[in-house]
Amino acid sequence: MAAPRAGLRLTVSAALASVVGGVVGLALYAGTSVQLPQPLTTDRMHTAVQHELRAEGARAVRHQPASGIPYEVYTSEAGHAGIPVGEWALESAAARGQRIVVLGLVLTLIGSVVQPWRRFYPHCLVLLAVTFTALFAWVISMWS
Repeated sequence: MAAPRAGLRLTVSAALASVVGGVVGLALYAGTSVQLPQPLTTDRMHTAVQHELRAEGARAVRHQPASGIPYEVYTSEAGHAGIPVGEWALESAAARGQRIVVLGLVLTLIGSVVQPWRRFYPHCLVLLAVTFTALFAWVISMWS
């Protein structure tokens, strides 16, 4: 919203970085039983993801946004489950990457339209932060 001209470049970069981060995370956990700290996650989240991965393999990552379970939980559990890297990258790109691109382009469009009112940008950031925090707290409480 603050820099709509950079929207497309930033959107594609964010999508690629997310998928690459998921692949790196998967490789980190592959073949190990190590569990690195994942703050604000619960055992119920990990159990739910384990069941999804057993049933669907890498396609389980498509459930991530609706479940509210962080992508990192899917990544670590996929690594522990031995999901192939290529399959994980493709499914992550299809699910997570596509979602990031769509959201980024919508926000870029909104940023272009509201550019004349950019003096309200700090207010929008505060509203966004408060909304995100409330929704995040709600999701965590649902999984506790």
